[in-house]
Amino acid sequence: MEGTIRAVVATCTPALHRASITAAPSPVNRTSLNVIAAYHGAHDIVIGAREGNGLELHASSQSQVMLAFGDPSLIEETCSADLPALTSKTITGPNVLRDRIDDVRRKGCALAPEEILLEVNVITAPVFDHNNQLIGTVALAGSISQTPGTWHRAMMI
Repeated sequence: MEGTIRAVVATCTPALHRASITAAPSPVNRTSLNVIAAYHGAHDIVIGAREGNGLELHASSQSQVMLAFGDPSLIEETCSADLPALTSKTITGPNVLRDRIDDVRRKGCALAPEEILLEVNVITAPVFDHNNQLIGTVALAGSISQTPGTWHRAMMI
């Protein structure tokens, strides 16, 4: 599974080198996501992710993809738990999170500007196996100024 996710990112590596973004793949297990690597673009300053870093299930685009396409029971489990604010833009309401998950399912990817860290924008896509089961996510992260409008327009599907 981890090898498949790394292969997806490796396919994108040439584009990453031309961009000012970071790619962070994360394999999915039932209840958590952990970043396994960070691939950085060519810009002098990059947004990073620590390998092995776990992600809050309500406060990242990676986790929102996991909730949208993974084990359905995890949605209610997450929504019934405390949803602490990491920034002023973090989703902290269970109904808002449920609506976001529905939106992610409809659009096929998640966008979470400033939800985990101010001035950072992240867009995440799911990675499925040959049985159409979610096995991971690939997130692209950059500063808000590096991702003007482009990602937002992509999400207006």
